[in-house]
Amino acid sequence: MQAELERRNSLRSTEETGKGRYVGQYAFSGKIECAICGAGYRRHNYKFATSRLPVWTCKEHIKSKDICAALPIKESELEDLFIKTLSAVLTDRDAIADAVSLAVSEAIAEAGEAGQDLSGEIHTVGAEIESLQAKILELSKQRARRELDAEQYNIKNAEVINRLDALFERREDLTGQQNIAILNTTRQKMLDDVLENITRQITFDKDIFTQLIAAVRIKSRTDIIFEFKDGTEVKAIIADATDAEPDGDADDAA
Repeated sequence: MQAELERRNSLRSTEETGKGRYVGQYAFSGKIECAICGAGYRRHNYKFATSRLPVWTCKEHIKSKDICAALPIKESELEDLFIKTLSAVLTDRDAIADAVSLAVSEAIAEAGEAGQDLSGEIHTVGAEIESLQAKILELSKQRARRELDAEQYNIKNAEVINRLDALFERREDLTGQQNIAILNTTRQKMLDDVLENITRQITFDKDIFTQLIAAVRIKSRTDIIFEFKDGTEVKAIIADATDAEPDGDADDAA
C-alpha cells in the first residue's frame, strides 16, 4: 500500500499545493525519466515566435539549472522520434521479435523458471507446510496429555518451526519466480500482438505509444532511449535538435 501511495505521489504535478491531478492526460505523462538526475519530466507551454508549443522539462531543472542541466525538449520532437523509432522496429520486425524472445527466455531462466511450470513444486511445498502445521498441533496435544515433557516438546516444536520457516521462504521464492515468468511471457505476447497489427506508423498515436513504451530516458536532446514494455531498449538520435533554452515564459500544463 505504501509503495502504491509513493507511486501516485510521484505522478502528481509539482505545484506548490501538491494537489495536482494525477497525470495521464498526455502520452508522455509519467513515462519520461531524466538520465542525468533521475527525476521525472513535466509538460509546459513555451512561447516560440508567435505561438505556444508544449515542451517537456526535467522537474529538477525547473527548480534550478544548477540542480540539473537537462534542457527542455519539444513534445513534437519526442513524437517524431517515436514514429521514426517504431518505423525502424517495424522494418526489422523479425529481428526484433527474435531479440525479444531471447530476452524473455533469458529473463525466465534467470528467475529459475527455465521455461518450466513451477506449480507442481509450489503444490508440494504447500502440502508439506500443511503437514508440519498439523504436526505442531499434534505436539501440543501430546504435551497436554503429558506424553512429552517440556524439554522434549520444545526440541521437537523448534525443529518443526525451523523447517516451516524454510518452507515458507521457499514457497515465496517459487511463487515470485513463477510470477516473473508469467509477466515476461505476457509482455512478450502483448508486444508481438501490437507489432503484428501495426503496418506502418506515419502519425503519432497515443494508444500505440502507451501500449508499447514503458519509459523514455533522456540524457540530452541527442541521446534518448525508448524502453519497450518487454525490456527492449532502442536508442535514437535527433540530428536536428538544438541546445538552446526555449525563449519566453512557461505555462504549467502537466
